Amino acid sequence: MTDFTIVIPTYNGERFVAEAIGSVLTQTLPPSEIIIVDDCSTDRTLSVVSELVGLSSIPIQVIRLPTNSGGPSKPINIGMEHCRTEFVAVLDQDDCFLPDRLATHRMLFEICEHVDLVFGFVARYGDPIEQTIQSSDLIELLILSAARKSLGKETSYILQPDMAHKLLAWKGNFLMGFPGFSFRRAAWKRNPINERFCIAGDYLFICQLASRGMAFTTASCYRRRVHNDNLSGDFLRSNSEVATIRKELFSKDGRLAKDKDVRTEVKGWFLGCGYWAREAGRLRLSIWFYFSALEIWGWDWRVWISLIKAIPLGAWRRICREKQDRL
Repeated sequence: MTDFTIVIPTYNGERFVAEAIGSVLTQTLPPSEIIIVDDCSTDRTLSVVSELVGLSSIPIQVIRLPTNSGGPSKPINIGMEHCRTEFVAVLDQDDCFLPDRLATHRMLFEICEHVDLVFGFVARYGDPIEQTIQSSDLIELLILSAARKSLGKETSYILQPDMAHKLLAWKGNFLMGFPGFSFRRAAWKRNPINERFCIAGDYLFICQLASRGMAFTTASCYRRRVHNDNLSGDFLRSNSEVATIRKELFSKDGRLAKDKDVRTEVKGWFLGCGYWAREAGRLRLSIWFYFSALEIWGWDWRVWISLIKAIPLGAWRRICREKQDRL
């Protein structure tokens, strides 16, 4: 066993949670403990978990919340409060760790003692392990941006803090969720997961931990199951949370907004989010995206044109709603 705790937040996960827990129990380097935090499930999740507790050689602690919190951030924080080890990994109820995931991440922490976060890449559930969700262009960019260290037969890569923050502002949450990374419990104590973010709490947490750099290998570390119930499927809510975090990154480091690569891609992303919010009838959110772009980068004719289109459209739709209400 290793000095790792695995925290698994669950909510109505009876279809998947047994496979998720099984992927932890079969690690080549097993964890010291598993903490499962149930967010007031209404299905058979707890029954499924209880059956596995009796069969597990690894201690499993089950915590049931009295009311549903609406997202994974609070359950993870509560699980962390009961954690006793130096290192932690979070596994979503519908995903699976690959067998060497903990062994590889533990070795990364040994070789990169100064970092608070290590990560690997992600394979889609059902696809070959080598076929990562992250694009080959992104992986190549990460490798070119990093320093190299030997890791047994493999190579490990270290992103220094400035480069890590640039890539997180530029490419967003390229770690693809909590299961993609491991972290030190001491770092969580300094920066608990912000519970006001229902979907993008992992992204903000990663940005905070990156202040001491990030280490990674090119190996896939987990399989991500993509289905209709994924929280990240709520496009507008997810992107509004990500935009809030990106704005915070730019406000803390003015160099990021001036970086040509970051400015070009991320400004276009803000405008695209504004467009899709407008098309979905979310005019206030659409205008918020556009004004956020102005706040970060200043005057831009593309933003003003988008606003000119959005504001009259919002007024017209309001008139139509009021007219319909009078009928």
